[in-house]
Parts: sequence; C-alpha cells; structure tokens
Amino acid sequence: MGKKINNSAEKQYERISEMLDKLTDECLNQDIDYNGEGSRNSAYIHYTNRDIVNACTIFNSILSNRMAHDMIKGHNDKEINSKEIEKAGKQIRQIVLDMTKLDTHKIVEYYNEK
Repeated sequence: MGKKINNSAEKQYERISEMLDKLTDECLNQDIDYNGEGSRNSAYIHYTNRDIVNACTIFNSILSNRMAHDMIKGHNDKEINSKEIEKAGKQIRQIVLDMTKLDTHKIVEYYNEK
C-alpha cells in the first residue's frame, strides 16, 4: 500500500487547483466578454506590476513543486536537483525582467502598489 497523502496538503491542492481552473477560464474568455465579438484584439487588460508578480509566483510555485515531485518519484530522464529548480526560478525571473523590467525579487515593492 502506498503512502497516504497528507490530508491538509490534499485539501490545499484541491482548493488551489479549483481557483486556477476558474482563473484560467476567465483569462481565456476575457476577449469574448470584452465586446461580445470574440476578436483576438478586442480585449486589453492593464495588468499591474503586482498582477505580474502574482502570476510569476504561482507559476514558480507550481513548477518547483512539480520538479521536486518528479525528482522524488524518479519520473525524469535526467536528475533534477535543487540547483536545477533554482536555475528554473532564475530563468523565469530573467524572462520577466527582460520583457517587463520588473524584478520579481522585489516582491514587497509590488505588493505595496495598488
């Protein structure tokens, strides 16, 4: 018999997964809701610095957890260790910095923005 999953962690996962599903649906449907015509250029949402950092934080959390899970379960062809997970986080930070000039390491500044 396999290990029993921590009930608290399972509930947290289910709650987060449900929120991500709803958020994804909203993002995918934003242009249709904007003017009812569904034009790919019909929706423009001004995401704040905080929104971008929130999205990066969520993505980094999911990616790191998935990489750690795969490492523990041996689901990867190559060995992924904590240095690989850290490298992925740095790559995400660099992409965001290059594209938006936002440094995700300055999270506190962005969380104080309204």
